[in-house]
Amino acid sequence: MENLTRLQMNLALLQKHHATNLASGRKPLEVEIAALRVGDFVLATFPGELTVEIGLNVKKSSPHKTTFVAGYTNGYIYYTPTAKQLQNVGGAQEDSDCLVAPEWEQLFYDKVAAMLKTL
Repeated sequence: MENLTRLQMNLALLQKHHATNLASGRKPLEVEIAALRVGDFVLATFPGELTVEIGLNVKKSSPHKTTFVAGYTNGYIYYTPTAKQLQNVGGAQEDSDCLVAPEWEQLFYDKVAAMLKTL
């Protein structure tokens, strides 16, 4: 019964996002990200539900010692898994509650890196 409930929920999410994507006319998903520094504190923001791996990668590549990453900022675009996680086709939430293509991850890293260099 639990599996059936999970499958029904994921199917409903897929249908919801499919309708949203059709209504958009296949426009690229545009989001606002930001980076700020207050003293030694550096913060990068993103409106999706970021995985720990993505946050750790940003922190590791940052030129600033005390870099933090905050999701759920300036809107909400649902789950934003890594490109590798997006290959997990099946019943997982990242398959159903996700609006991004695998290319989003590198675009995000590149943009954040450029922003962090300017702080």
